[in-house]
Amino acid sequence: MSNNVKLQVLLRAVDQASRPFKSIRTASKSLSGDIRETQKSLRELNGQASRIEGFRKTSAQLAVTGHALEKARQ
Repeated sequence: MSNNVKLQVLLRAVDQASRPFKSIRTASKSLSGDIRETQKSLRELNGQASRIEGFRKTSAQLAVTGHALEKARQ
């Protein structure tokens, strides 16, 4: 075998061996982006949940204050 053919065979073998790693790297980058997006969405949802909880507490306190005002007026 000439050196040229040996080199071609070697390069083909390296290419075939590295192909799965390239696809894994691509999938990993995609997954990483998806995870970042999910984390961002979770942060936003947690913020909304905090605001909702604040609203509930304020509403409950407003109801208590309203009842106290009613009693004070009587």
